[in-house]
Amino acid sequence: MTTSIFICGVGGQGIGLMGEVLCHVLQNLNTRVMATETHGVAQRGGTVTTHIRFGDGVRTPKIGPGEADFVFSLERLAGLRFTETMLRDRGTLVYYDTVQQPQVTRARGMQYPTAADVNTACQRRNIRVAHIALSNLQNPQMQNVALLGRIAALQLISGVTPESVRKVLHQRLPERVRALNLQVFNDACTWKETVARTSSNATKKNGTGKSDNRQGLRSFPIIAGA
Repeated sequence: MTTSIFICGVGGQGIGLMGEVLCHVLQNLNTRVMATETHGVAQRGGTVTTHIRFGDGVRTPKIGPGEADFVFSLERLAGLRFTETMLRDRGTLVYYDTVQQPQVTRARGMQYPTAADVNTACQRRNIRVAHIALSNLQNPQMQNVALLGRIAALQLISGVTPESVRKVLHQRLPERVRALNLQVFNDACTWKETVARTSSNATKKNGTGKSDNRQGLRSFPIIAGA
């Protein structure tokens, strides 16, 4: 059996570290793992993706359209876009709910999706969805660690637990940033979603500390391997 994980975001968000950590966690479970990255125009604010596939039947790291079991996104628009193109029906999306418009969106003047738009798209295809947005995050570059904490806490993948991810983070992170990143990871593991009860244009804080207009995202059941 093979499981496919598609990670996406915008250049500079730490997609590479996320993929590296997940690969090491999976390798520690004595499973066959293959991965590849696509950098594109990352340095100019473009989209960055990582493909991870693991299991006895893995022969290539490449994930085709509609083949991903999981999409993990560090940005709301990227999460919606790749849910529509890469995630299978009844798959799982977990995303960091922040706005960092990739260059193509700015250039074309595209309308930015709300959290409600993500929710509606997922509901239409029976996709399980969860998100996270830490209100006290000191550095947006640590959103990748926060997303790892959310994924680990939900235990979507057998063996990918807070303990197993924390161990790899401790090994891979430089000592000068280790303590702060591990605190972010621990906060994300215990983070509880709150649903906005005000109007659809209610203002909330995103993970960078900036105000952002969005709707509350309804919870859907998240079932490992569903």
